[in-house]
Amino acid sequence: MKTLYLTVKKGWLDLYIQGEKTVEYRAKSAWITSRLIDGKTGKPKHYDIVEFRDGYNANSRKIQMKYNGFYVAYSPATFTYSNNLWFEVKKGDYVIKLIKL
Repeated sequence: MKTLYLTVKKGWLDLYIQGEKTVEYRAKSAWITSRLIDGKTGKPKHYDIVEFRDGYNANSRKIQMKYNGFYVAYSPATFTYSNNLWFEVKKGDYVIKLIKL
């Protein structure tokens, strides 16, 4: 199985574990673009699983979710969650779709 590894902070990981968050927003950058799009073909890369980890320690908490593709945000939006974390999506940001396993 091909896995996309992403690091998030504790509060965001909690939202995935609780099932409240089913998308991951990432600001467009060379790093995330290289993870999502094949640099030679320009086509989206395929993943089976996205693994979110709270930090870089080998013993860090983590959750795996099914990868369901991504799209590029076409308009800005703001999302607020139950733990008072919020995120502002900008036009052009990546939106990674997920399904809880």
